[in-house]
Amino acid sequence: MNILYHLAISNSPMGSRKSRDFRHQQDREVQLHRLKNEPRPFGQPPCAEGIGRARVQLACCPSFAEATCWEICEQSNSYNLFRSKASRTASTISLVGFDQIEHPSSQLQHFVQSLFAINMPIAPVLTDTAGLDGVSLHLVLFGDLHSMSRFDWWSDPPPAWEPMVSLANAMLKSFGASNPT
Repeated sequence: MNILYHLAISNSPMGSRKSRDFRHQQDREVQLHRLKNEPRPFGQPPCAEGIGRARVQLACCPSFAEATCWEICEQSNSYNLFRSKASRTASTISLVGFDQIEHPSSQLQHFVQSLFAINMPIAPVLTDTAGLDGVSLHLVLFGDLHSMSRFDWWSDPPPAWEPMVSLANAMLKSFGASNPT
């Protein structure tokens, strides 16, 4: 009789639900561990259950200081800010880390809505100049269903991008960036 009772309990929906919940929690922890510890490319939205949907990535890459990326994620009409270290090569930016930073959700929402509302020409700068130092900024806006927009600029952005550049600089200042531009 005890063996049958034990089999009935282990095969019950309650035991199965606890097991699923435990596996689900382990999966979430593995996702967060990977997000915090494994390099990922800039421009790819962070992916881990519980962080929400990425809406903005903003990387500030000074020539002679540590580069940082801030990411705004939306979850249930609330906005959260995350920070990662960025490392840049000639053609790529890699992100490592994913630390939540306290910041007012309403201000983050304002930044996201303001960026999404900007209407401007998207033509890049077309000059034959080059440079070795300064600050490069990289901004990605994530929509739904794989839609995204990416903008990269160096110390002198295209004049038509001024509304976006001003907003990016305000964001960096608000996030406590030591050397926005």
